[in-house]
Amino acid sequence: MWKKSPSKKRIKPQITPQFPYFSSQGYQVVEQLGQNWNAGRSTYKALMLKDETPVVIKEFRFHQGNWDSYKEIEREIQTLAKLKHPAIPNYLGNFETENSVCLVQEYIDASPLSLSHLTPDEVKRVAIQILEILVYLQSRPVLIFHRDIKPDNILLDYKNFQAYLVDFGLAREGSGTLGASTMFGGTPGFCPPEQLLARRLTCASDLYSLGATLIYLLSGNKPIAELINPNFEIDFHSSVPKNISFAMREWLSKMTQPDPKKRFSNAAVALQSLRPIEPILVDSLVSKDSVKQDRLAEIGVAPTVIALAIAAGSVFLILPPIIGKFKQLLQWLLLTNSRVGDNPLRGKAGFQIFLLAFGLIKTMLFIYLIVEIVFVLGAAQEGDDIKPHAVRVFGIIFVLISAQILTH
Repeated sequence: MWKKSPSKKRIKPQITPQFPYFSSQGYQVVEQLGQNWNAGRSTYKALMLKDETPVVIKEFRFHQGNWDSYKEIEREIQTLAKLKHPAIPNYLGNFETENSVCLVQEYIDASPLSLSHLTPDEVKRVAIQILEILVYLQSRPVLIFHRDIKPDNILLDYKNFQAYLVDFGLAREGSGTLGASTMFGGTPGFCPPEQLLARRLTCASDLYSLGATLIYLLSGNKPIAELINPNFEIDFHSSVPKNISFAMREWLSKMTQPDPKKRFSNAAVALQSLRPIEPILVDSLVSKDSVKQDRLAEIGVAPTVIALAIAAGSVFLILPPIIGKFKQLLQWLLLTNSRVGDNPLRGKAGFQIFLLAFGLIKTMLFIYLIVEIVFVLGAAQEGDDIKPHAVRVFGIIFVLISAQILTH
């Protein structure tokens, strides 16, 4: 049996003009956390009168005949009552007033991600935590679609670095088929195309919204709608830091593919793919040469091996004539008089030395050309500026062609 602590005093209800009066329901509102006038929704921090436990109260006021809004809060209540996860605030109950319906949840001392500025490593940690929540929602006997994942609906307790998923007002259970009345639910920019078009949702639908949220964070909170191109792709490469790794960029691209079939099939697969990824290439203090080496490593083994094989094959094609000229030069130098004045091949030997040196320079230029081509491929895939590498590539090609014409 629970015993009341003798040191605790009951809170005396106080009527504050700007806050609703919920003392008859056992709560005292102390702070307004948010308000959405269009939706008729207000969110408050309150204290239980019996023991001062902080809670969140979401109050929904409806216009006469606005049954869609009433169904929304009813669905949220039904959904939250079924969930039990440490990163989803607990549902504590609900009550009605003369002109509103109120939902009571556990209070989390955290801020929305829309007010946060995170490092790439921290963004990855948030991604892992939200994916773990989605794995829970998708592994239930009847899976649940959140349908409104965005920075405002993810709270972050920065002290303990724990992310929480909130606001299940648009959540759906089951097949994910949407009716005409709910086709516009969701937030533009974060909402997957299939949801906007009222098509069947899949386990990949919430992944799109999470991917868009992560891109928003990595871009320095840039409005996500500004990054969507005419093909409904989120063109984020030039908006995120340049040191974001190629693997992380590829993962985000797959999360936000317009076609749900091209995304990860579910949250568990996306989570497994994300865990080994390093979100950044190198530390900001590492030299540019090291950045190039890391970029080369991330382009892929196959293209690099092919480029190096071409370079090696070309070197073997170029080297035999050079070695032949070198042997011929040695023979001339050994068979002729060593005194310069009596050496009738002096001029010809000098010309052969020039050709030998010129051939070696051409070989090094060709190897450098292959390396620059690899860097062009890497820069193009990462969305970086390829102009410096491209200029060097065309410059080397011009020099090699000119040298070939001059020596024949």
